Amino acid sequence: MGDGGYIRSSEQCYTRIKRLKYGFLHEKEDYKFYSEMDEIFRRELKVDDSVADTQDTEEPEDCTQRKAASGAQWVADSSKLPWSDGETEALLDLWGSEEVQETLKGCTKNKHIFIQISEVMVSQGYMRTPEQCQTRIKRLRANFRHFLEGRKGEKQECKFFEQLVQIFGSKYVSNSDPLTEDAAEDVET
Repeated sequence: MGDGGYIRSSEQCYTRIKRLKYGFLHEKEDYKFYSEMDEIFRRELKVDDSVADTQDTEEPEDCTQRKAASGAQWVADSSKLPWSDGETEALLDLWGSEEVQETLKGCTKNKHIFIQISEVMVSQGYMRTPEQCQTRIKRLRANFRHFLEGRKGEKQECKFFEQLVQIFGSKYVSNSDPLTEDAAEDVET
């Protein structure tokens, strides 16, 4: 779609295809794109032998990984795209670096840091805005803290536990009130 000059996220394309299939299957000849969809489905029948086997929920796991064409061009609706594991690990590597952590300790506003992180993410092929990076870090931090608080008797899993422990160290493990230290880090961005 991007090569054709259309700026659409994979989620938008996926939703549109679902609507087109629904309209084709339920509205038949009155449907605006009936002839185009009929041609597509006939082609699929020759290959698949069945349209019924087509799954609407199938989407590649790495759909959020897109190469940057020229500079930082973010898709407006990409905030709804889920983060892949590789993308999250890249974000944690960047955010957890000593340089970034030292910079965070010495400043009250951190928006410029997330802009830099976002630019590096784009250079690595992950199209994420600074706001998306910041939101993902906040969510990971909250999930990590929740994991540690609920870990007392139940068996739980934390997907990026090792990386989060390296970044936070024993910050949340040893402190009785972990929220007090977060207040300093979450100062206006």
